[in-house]
Amino acid sequence: MKLTSEYFESANITAWQPERGHRYGHESMALAEFAKISPGQRVAELGSGIGLISLLLAARRQPSEVVAVEIQPAFHKIAARNVKENGYDSVVRCVNEDYRKFAGANKGAFDCVVSNPPFYRAGEGRLSPDPSRAAARHELNGTIDELVQSAHALLLPGGFFFVVFDARRDEELKSAAKSAGFKGIKVEDTPGPAFILAALNR
Repeated sequence: MKLTSEYFESANITAWQPERGHRYGHESMALAEFAKISPGQRVAELGSGIGLISLLLAARRQPSEVVAVEIQPAFHKIAARNVKENGYDSVVRCVNEDYRKFAGANKGAFDCVVSNPPFYRAGEGRLSPDPSRAAARHELNGTIDELVQSAHALLLPGGFFFVVFDARRDEELKSAAKSAGFKGIKVEDTPGPAFILAALNR
């Protein structure tokens, strides 16, 4: 897999990503800015891809630990490289695992959870012939309900789940949050109409 790199001056990090297929978008940057992480907190990122959001949070927010959970081995490998080459391997831990399994084994272990999940349901729209892009854009490895339930399980009481999601599915996200047991959901305005940023309070 051929990779390209990009330097992020605001965090003083350089991140590798595939030249073709799934690449990070502006919604990832928006989520990293939106997530209210305090110094010393433990954070989990579900579906971390190349680890960009985890690295941005580690560089800007000073958490005690960020666990980047990614099911796709190729993305996990790139994330681990990004973490090591930027010198954050003492803060960011990369885990190659299904987030549902990870949540079951780490209940109540985190102050915050963040995620930029697939925006499209399985079977909705055109599925990319590139397997990594298909899994990043469509819910092939877990639904929005399963993601929200997993985030709720991982959080300590009073913790927050910060998520960026398809604006057309905002009511679905709110319903999933209520079903999972979150006490509240706050949706923030975004620069464009394509996505929403939400904070779910456990």
